[in-house]
Amino acid sequence: MVWLAEGLNIWKYVKPAFKPYAPAFKGLTVQNARLTDPQKIAEKLADYYETHFSKPQHDVANPMHQRSIDIFENLSYMPAIPLEQITYEELVREWRKLLPKKSIDSAGTSAFMLKKLPCEYLNLLTILFNKCADSGEFFAAGKIAKIICLSKDGMYPAENKLRPISLLPNVAKLFERVIHRRILSWCHDHNIAVDEQSGEYETYRRSM
Repeated sequence: MVWLAEGLNIWKYVKPAFKPYAPAFKGLTVQNARLTDPQKIAEKLADYYETHFSKPQHDVANPMHQRSIDIFENLSYMPAIPLEQITYEELVREWRKLLPKKSIDSAGTSAFMLKKLPCEYLNLLTILFNKCADSGEFFAAGKIAKIICLSKDGMYPAENKLRPISLLPNVAKLFERVIHRRILSWCHDHNIAVDEQSGEYETYRRSM
């Protein structure tokens, strides 16, 4: 007990079981006033994050900036490119790696629900994904995120004192995982990422 009391040694034992807590907020502090109406809070946060994630303004006087913008805009006019057909095996491999999280996304599904699906139902997802692969894009609903805001400053935080968590539709994330693995595989085959590359590429190499 004496050793535990010294130098915060107790955290060596309790850290694996310690669950950080973010207090739920009941409203927002806006111009030294408390905003508690749910609809007004949602509208205020929508305005705030729309501005926060708006398109950045580049330096029009910088020719390199303008050249990059021109290239990007020209690419946006290109037609969608069909992708190679997605196999059932590819989908099952990524489905098995899903963590069974119970958080509900904007489409009303969760990873936990997807993990409970019988393998036979994955054939339907394979058909859906291949329809998307043929068109070269994913359906619009798969790009809409549900945002959960956690307070970093008590029950009445300011707009900039929230920690937003974006929940993308789990079906769209599963599609993204399949394409992401293909990109990593392509980088590996063309020797683009070096052996010392860290992060997800290293994880991919170990899984081969």
